[in-house]
Amino acid sequence: MRLQINNFKKWFPCLLLLLLLIPTLDVSGQPMYWVALNYDVEIDGSGTAYIIVKLHPIDSYGKSLLANEEILQNLMEEEESVAEEAVLLFTESPYLTEYKVIEHAHLDESKLVYCDVLNTGRMQEYKGAVVLTIELHLNSTTAIEHIADNIYQVIIADFYTIQDPRSWIDVLNITIIEDAQLINFSYLPSHANPPQREGNNLLWVNRNEPEAPDFYLLTLKLPRIVFSKRESKISVEISSISSEDHYLYIEVKNTSEESGYVDITLLGDNSEQTRRVFLTPLESVTLSFPYRGETEVRVTADGKLLAEKSLPQSASPELSNTYIKYFAIVLSVVGFIVVIVGIYFGKEEKSEESPPLPPPSSS
Repeated sequence: MRLQINNFKKWFPCLLLLLLLIPTLDVSGQPMYWVALNYDVEIDGSGTAYIIVKLHPIDSYGKSLLANEEILQNLMEEEESVAEEAVLLFTESPYLTEYKVIEHAHLDESKLVYCDVLNTGRMQEYKGAVVLTIELHLNSTTAIEHIADNIYQVIIADFYTIQDPRSWIDVLNITIIEDAQLINFSYLPSHANPPQREGNNLLWVNRNEPEAPDFYLLTLKLPRIVFSKRESKISVEISSISSEDHYLYIEVKNTSEESGYVDITLLGDNSEQTRRVFLTPLESVTLSFPYRGETEVRVTADGKLLAEKSLPQSASPELSNTYIKYFAIVLSVVGFIVVIVGIYFGKEEKSEESPPLPPPSSS
């Protein structure tokens, strides 16, 4: 269950002032409401997970708001963010995870959703739900760890209860399907609610946040999962190269809809410098490098060359002039010291070469 607050609240002070100025104005806002969260997760032997998300809006009194057209439309329009939240069950970064929505958000009046919004200790049944289904490949996530042979540990994280104690997954129904096999399971913290198990099915019904586990740990046999290196589809351009003092500034831009890490490398005859940076779609970043005589910039991802550019001749002279300026100052100081020392020792030599004064004559 997660809290949903309409943007109307953010503008309430302005609207209140407007109401004082125009008493006849009729303003009504969408109410604050909760969303019951039920997840069905199916995992097959290839390591493919199917996440079925079921959402049902409820007011603070436990009354269904599914008939509210505005709220229903809002839930439909949140498909992208709801899908990303679902993917966070299995990964720390949706951008680096292979997933897709295979059934878009729609109203299914036959589905049942359970929630205890009034904290009565009993789950209330709500008929109908906004439903969407996501297909996700576990071999592209941070949730899977190889144990032995075809045995893997898969960790499902309830990021709702981790980030906000007022939110949690009301129902998590996990089914291991086809040739996959459930070897063992556990959950953290250990005092959380245990599941109901029936064969390869685990059903967690969480009436409140203390009952909801933060992590669900599954030991699975996945005979068909394959870990192949994912080829990066990111594309990058070198937008600009500038210099100041003894530093180069390289601006690179992600020109694709993909996210990922890229390596920016400065190459020279006797030097090489590399920085790694994560770029989201269409993001630009500027990196600084100390100049060491490099002549070329290259951008790569997973060893694949994405962009390269020779350093403009205007970059190195500017840097060289800086060094010349500092060198000239040093030479001037050294020269001044040499002159002063020369004058000092010259005076001493003259004083040593001068004949002694004659003794005073006796009268």
